[in-house]
Parts: sequence; structure tokens; C-alpha cells
Amino acid sequence: MGGGPGHMGHMHHHGDKHRPFGSVMQYISHLDRKDRDSWQKPEAVITKLALTPNSVVADVGAGSGYFALRIAQRYPKGRVIAIDLETKMLAHIQERAKALKLTNITTVQATASDPKVDSKPDLVLVADVLHHVPNQPAWLAKIFQAMKPGARLAIIEFKEGKLPQGPPAHLKIPRGKLLKLLTSTGFTKPLVDDKLLPYQLLVVLQKPGKK
Repeated sequence: MGGGPGHMGHMHHHGDKHRPFGSVMQYISHLDRKDRDSWQKPEAVITKLALTPNSVVADVGAGSGYFALRIAQRYPKGRVIAIDLETKMLAHIQERAKALKLTNITTVQATASDPKVDSKPDLVLVADVLHHVPNQPAWLAKIFQAMKPGARLAIIEFKEGKLPQGPPAHLKIPRGKLLKLLTSTGFTKPLVDDKLLPYQLLVVLQKPGKK
């Protein structure tokens, strides 16, 4: 399976101070490292997202395709839009999709200030990415505006405190601040799951209105 832990890096700019790896290829191998599944629990996360067979999912900051490729495999009738800043990450996803014979995944290049989400997705997934985004309110507002009423947003972010995985403490978004940020953007009905994953929160919200 392609993809790897942390979509941590995909939202990184070149020269970003906390970009942990010298090259995109090194970063991909970090994201896809063997132990990641034990705590990132991708299959449990995907199950929890309760997608329908023909759902359209946008994975913003898809990185190595860790979630995007798994979702595309599980839902062959659905569609996955993998969005990232890095052309090399997107090329990697395309290669993996080809190797896995997946025809239901497309890639889109974003910029640091524009996540390039459109109105198609039923669910927008932002996993281990938000803490890298320079202007979070403006970035989330772009996603909110693009989404259709009734569509859902799923955010995965690292919990506070000393943990064996995740970014340094100063980059983490405290739970209260995260929820305030998301609801002040306009998203409603936040469901916070802090039990599913050992080191991360999963927050699922909705853009109000009828589908």
C-alpha cells in the first residue's frame, strides 16, 4: 500500500524550518515507514469516516498518498482527489495508483495559501496537515467556501502533551483552539474522537445545509 505516515510534510514549503527531510523521496519513506500503521490506524480511520460506496473524497496534503490510496482501494466506485503542494508527491501517488491499477484517483497541485478544493467532495480529509498551514483561518475559509452544503470535513491533528509521534509542542494546535478555529469558519456539528487514535484527535464536522 502506498502512502505513509504523516501527511506531515506535504504542506511544507521549501526552506520551511521544520521540514524534517532533505528530499521528497526521504520524506516519502518516512511517511510510509513500517511502524506508522500501528498508531495511524488508517483502516480504522477510513471505517470511522463512514463513506458511501460512491463518495468523492478530497485528501488535502495527501503527501505520499497514505490515506488517498487506501480510500481509493476500499471504494472502487468512489473517487479520490489527492491534493498536495509537492509535484514529486503527486507523481509518486500517480505511480503507486498505476501499480495498484487504481483508476479512481486524480491529483491536484495546491499552493501554500490555496488548498485547491472544489465543490465535488462529499468529504474533505485534512490529516496531519493543518498545523503546517501558515494562515489557518484563510485556508479553512477557502475549503469551506468551495464545499457543497452537507459535505463533511475530517481533521486529524496531534494531541497535546509529550508523545512519541508528531510535531514539536509549539506547532501543535490545542484542542480548544482547533475547535474554535473550525466552528468559527462556519463548520457545524463537530464530533471529536480522541479514543480511536493514540496520539491524534479525529474531528469530523459538516458544512451546514442540505446536500
